[in-house]
This record gives sequence, structure tokens and C-alpha cells, in this order.
Amino acid sequence: MKKAIILAALAAIAPNATAQTGAIDVIAARKYFEDLRKLGAADNGTLWGKRVDGPMMFVDASARAIVANERDAKGLLHEESGLWVGKLSPEDNPANTAVEFGGKMVDGLMACFR
Repeated sequence: MKKAIILAALAAIAPNATAQTGAIDVIAARKYFEDLRKLGAADNGTLWGKRVDGPMMFVDASARAIVANERDAKGLLHEESGLWVGKLSPEDNPANTAVEFGGKMVDGLMACFR
């Protein structure tokens, strides 16, 4: 049951984000990060042996925009309203997987916008 809840939450994050002033709605991203933090605290690593609320970023592939829940190690992102925002470099490929970004491993989630 826990697995289904966590997978459903992760799957629901990116498709339901909506654009606002930038490519990714920072207010919506903050809520999704908070929801994942709560799920991670409730599960505490039981499901996969690792917490699901670690470093992650939402990526808008067409705009190459990033919103992350933690700062990167190289300072590529800047703080905005308590989150970290920036651009994905042309060398980086957006994907729904763990990637090294800015000297740090993060889970990347593609944000879909309508």
C-alpha cells in the first residue's frame, strides 16, 4: 500500500504542475516538494531502504528550466522563494532519473505543462 501511495504521488507531481511567470510554477513546486517531504518522513526509508524526499529537481525540458529543493554544490542555481532555480545546460539531458547536477546527485523529474 505504501509503495502505491508513494508511486502515485511521484507520478502526480510533474503532470499537474502549471506554468506561471517562469517555465515552472515555483509555488506549485514548493507544495510538491513539501508533499514528498511528508511522504518521506512517514515512510522513513521503509519501502526502498532509502528516503524518497532527498535532493530533487523539476525540469521543463523545452525551456530547460530547473526548480530544485536544495542548492547545488557548484552554485549553478540561485535561491528564489526558498527553492533553487536555474537553467539546464545544453550538455545536460533532462530525464526522469537520478543525475549528477552541479556536483550533486539529484532525482530529476520532468515537468509537463499545458
